[in-house]
Amino acid sequence: EGNVQPAVRNEAAYRLARIHFQKDQPRDALTALERINGKVPEAIRDDLSFLRGNVYLAVGRFGDAARIFRDLQGAKGFEGFASFNLGIAELRDGQDKDGLLSLARAGRISATDPAALAIKDKANLVLGSRLLEAKQPELARQHLDRVRLKGPFSAQSLLASGWEVLALALLLGGKEGLRWATQGAWVQNL
Repeated sequence: EGNVQPAVRNEAAYRLARIHFQKDQPRDALTALERINGKVPEAIRDDLSFLRGNVYLAVGRFGDAARIFRDLQGAKGFEGFASFNLGIAELRDGQDKDGLLSLARAGRISATDPAALAIKDKANLVLGSRLLEAKQPELARQHLDRVRLKGPFSAQSLLASGWEVLALALLLGGKEGLRWATQGAWVQNL
């Protein structure tokens, strides 16, 4: 490390941490991140924060991860991603209400690029699935219906939508509910 300027050393540590994280070595990534102190180049500041938040998620430091993702809300290039990860961190930290709200925010971003659209779909799928688990099929449908039919999460969303229809049928009860669910599913697929 010797005579290396802090900004250069910190950028190298960031890149090493990113490599460790990509290789599914979050503890090694955390060790590299802990070596960063002092000046961080402006060009990587948000990327460093996002990586640090993801590493904290991976090692179970959910509260720390949530704090970082909260600070990244509105950061250019992280629209949807910071909200989604914030929601996951909050859910894992036992803050279900806040986590669902963060996922809902991620599921409503306006986006055009494929990665942002995919995270939007994933947020709606996770939120819809959590609402199904909480026996709230009507609310689940609102989010599952937002998942694009030609996206990476379409099959999972369609399966969850089928469970949502079944859950509503069970709420209606008996044969009548099952008849309603079957007819409703058929009509929805037209």
